[in-house]
Amino acid sequence: MFKSPYHYRGACIQNCAAAGVKLTQNSTPIYFALDLLIFIHFRSTNLIMATLATTLGLRAPALPNSTIPNYAPAWVTFHFFWAYVALAPRHLKQWYGIDHQVSPREDLAKYGDAAVKSGKISQKTLGMMKRNESAQHNSTENYILFVGATAFATVAGIEPELINRAGLVYTLARFAYAAIYIFVDSPIWSLTRSLAWWVGNISCLFLLWRAGQKLNLD
Repeated sequence: MFKSPYHYRGACIQNCAAAGVKLTQNSTPIYFALDLLIFIHFRSTNLIMATLATTLGLRAPALPNSTIPNYAPAWVTFHFFWAYVALAPRHLKQWYGIDHQVSPREDLAKYGDAAVKSGKISQKTLGMMKRNESAQHNSTENYILFVGATAFATVAGIEPELINRAGLVYTLARFAYAAIYIFVDSPIWSLTRSLAWWVGNISCLFLLWRAGQKLNLD
């Protein structure tokens, strides 16, 4: 990571020299183009980081009287697709060729052991597919709590930055929860799944608590 545009410019010049490109006084257009690209890169990076920090309430808005958007609808929409589409167990079943359209929820119970015996999949793969089903079921169950918490907080008038922050924490927790559930089969390391579950739920409970405070004070 470069500390400043000057470090980045120096590294680019060194790379040019290593590649056999000699920059002289006649290379002004190249220097100009290089400085322009560096300016755009650092400007856009700083703008993105500043916007993210402002959205999460970690930095004051750059402009006075500017409003911070409430991303609750975006979080809710994203987690609908995360729970019902991205984590759908049919992806793995279709990949390994044991998906059946008539009754897909019974695929693993009916055809899982037979697929292992025939050598189509391993026992470890079957276990991963079963855990994928469990992770998806838990995500759809938790989705209701998340929708209720964000909606309640929005109606109660909770600060948008708090809602955005809770949404980010919930999202990261659910990512970790799904990854651990699906890919970790160690009894010890699978305990971290409970930690991720609690972090996500606490973010929802935090919103409900703040909404209750807001309504009672008003």
